[in-house]
Amino acid sequence: MGLRASNIILSVQERNELECLLRTHSTSQQLARRVQIILLAADGLSVSRNCKSVGCLAQDGEQVEKSYPAW
Repeated sequence: MGLRASNIILSVQERNELECLLRTHSTSQQLARRVQIILLAADGLSVSRNCKSVGCLAQDGEQVEKSYPAW
């Protein structure tokens, strides 16, 4: 079991907007990765699993954690 992030609760509208960003080809890779991190965290994934899911390295876990408060 990995480190748990802050509880993220997204409204239906927020989730739809984030998913739309993922589908848009003009979204930067950095933003798309952050969106993926937020969506996975909202689904309850731990920081380490979230990191593996979006393809960042284990030492990038700090970057993953920093994405949560930004939302």
